[in-house]
Amino acid sequence: MNRPLAPSRAHAYALISVGLAISFFTATLCGAWSAATYRLPLSFLYGQSFDWVAICLLASIVLAGLALWKTLQRLITGERLARPLAPLRHAFTVLVLGWLAFLEFAQPFQRLHFEMALGLFGGAWALACLFEVRDAKRTPRILRALDLALFSLCVATVTAESGLRAYAFLQPSPLFVLTGSGPDETIRRFRNKPGEMRFGFPCNSRGYYDQEFFRANQTQDDQLLISIGDSFSVGAVPHALHYTTVLEELTGNTVYNMGVAGIGPPEYASLVALEAAPLKPKGILVSIFIGNDLDVLDVRSEQPDPRLRSWWQSDQVFLFVLPQRLARIRKEGERLVNAGKAQNALPHVVDQDAAAMTAAYPWTADPLLEEASLSEAAFMRLETARALSAYTATPESLELVYRSIQDAKRAAGDIPLYVLLIPDEFQVEDEIWDAVSQQFNQPPQRDRPQTILKAWLRDQKIPYLDLLPVMRAATPLKDGRRHLYHLRDTHWNARGNRLAAESIADFLR
Repeated sequence: MNRPLAPSRAHAYALISVGLAISFFTATLCGAWSAATYRLPLSFLYGQSFDWVAICLLASIVLAGLALWKTLQRLITGERLARPLAPLRHAFTVLVLGWLAFLEFAQPFQRLHFEMALGLFGGAWALACLFEVRDAKRTPRILRALDLALFSLCVATVTAESGLRAYAFLQPSPLFVLTGSGPDETIRRFRNKPGEMRFGFPCNSRGYYDQEFFRANQTQDDQLLISIGDSFSVGAVPHALHYTTVLEELTGNTVYNMGVAGIGPPEYASLVALEAAPLKPKGILVSIFIGNDLDVLDVRSEQPDPRLRSWWQSDQVFLFVLPQRLARIRKEGERLVNAGKAQNALPHVVDQDAAAMTAAYPWTADPLLEEASLSEAAFMRLETARALSAYTATPESLELVYRSIQDAKRAAGDIPLYVLLIPDEFQVEDEIWDAVSQQFNQPPQRDRPQTILKAWLRDQKIPYLDLLPVMRAATPLKDGRRHLYHLRDTHWNARGNRLAAESIADFLR
């Protein structure tokens, strides 16, 4: 027997029902309006499927209108439902189930799809409310059981997602870093193709300019280091002369080179989370190139509705991200184990011989033999543009760089993360600096970008190595230039790679 409610409480529940009815009726109108406004492109994109959506939206308007009329009638007449909180419970259930369906079938997030989905949610809510009767005993038992089961499932779902978000905030882990689809897609698009040849050396199966990555077991490799960066990590020298290869010779550690040309700090964080941390190395080295890594845009923040995206875009929801990530890590672990077994079954393959590379590419031994990659005018335009970008940077404008490094640090978890600051050539070569600095009304501090970054890194207690003082102290050759970068190319030559490797080795010691 249902206990009667106090009049004031019953009136409050009736007002809640009316508020929900008005909200959902408005949502159905907005959804139908959006569908009508963009009916031509939507029809072209989705064909007959859009026709069904349009019909459902029209039906939702009718149902929501009936529900609104009925709730207003109940408010006026004082009629009370046997379950006065049923409209609120139905709203919660419909929104959670609709949220899950949207994450599965309406990705990536678009405001148009979201508005149409809310319209459909309004129709579903109205349909559930119209089945509510005054006497609960008249509701079939199976419907009451289904209602309770769905509501419990929705509560558990929201609780699980909220708990995962709280855990990710309190206990940072590589599993709980949300990088979004933007960085992952950029990496996929720009990485080298497996087997692609560079200076006679094939990229591995992951598209990296290095030997195959593998490990014989799932325990942490005390000798493994991973280097992450952009085109500097890809390199412009034979593999035997690349700084990660030289670093292996100097330290005795295995160094995996995860370099992808054209990426930046957000992609570095994604690589740490999804590819480097699962290998459980003893350290991860992330390179920040002053030339272009400071001038990056936060694609996600530039997109509309960032708050909605945090819940309605599947790559931002842990319940969708974690299963995919765990499956990917398991698959990658199996691949690494199989690669290790295959590698152990093969005779040891000696890497490219430095002497042979010198014979094939004489400029690796004598930088004065290098041929320019760019014309003088094109090179100076590039260096001037980079200098103007670097020296107009402020701590506020570097927020995305800071946040990306913090994401990488959280993704690394207990694995030490180091930052390598790579100077641009205009900071190293005096002749280029003299030409570039003339573009400023007042000559700026030559190492200003590094000064800002190092202050922040010290504040965050993140170990870093600034290569600018080391490279500026390099002995000039007979023409008076240091020749650490390829001639008018902006990337290190063999001499620059060797000096970088020696400096990193000293830093790690």
